Amino acid sequence: MSNSNHHQEENVRKIYDSLKNIESSLVKAGVNLDQVVEPVRQSVFKRYPLLFAMLVTLGGASTIVGLERLLLELSLFDEHPWLLFSMGVVILMATGSLYKKLG
Repeated sequence: MSNSNHHQEENVRKIYDSLKNIESSLVKAGVNLDQVVEPVRQSVFKRYPLLFAMLVTLGGASTIVGLERLLLELSLFDEHPWLLFSMGVVILMATGSLYKKLG
């Protein structure tokens, strides 16, 4: 039994070390990628600001409409819209108080 536990602990340690190495490699790759992409990103944004503004608007609207439709698929929220409203108010109050504490 003890030998089995030792092998399990050793395997867990090896997996953990492997994951740490993968994480380190991904962080390094992300930093390198950011250094390469940043100049291109800045120049594209400066050349097409209206396009980016329209894409941001489309993305925001799509997210809101999609979330609304997902929530309304739940019969509870469809039948009791005041519950959905109350949930939204509570979430806004919680995030607002968190923002005050952090800021």
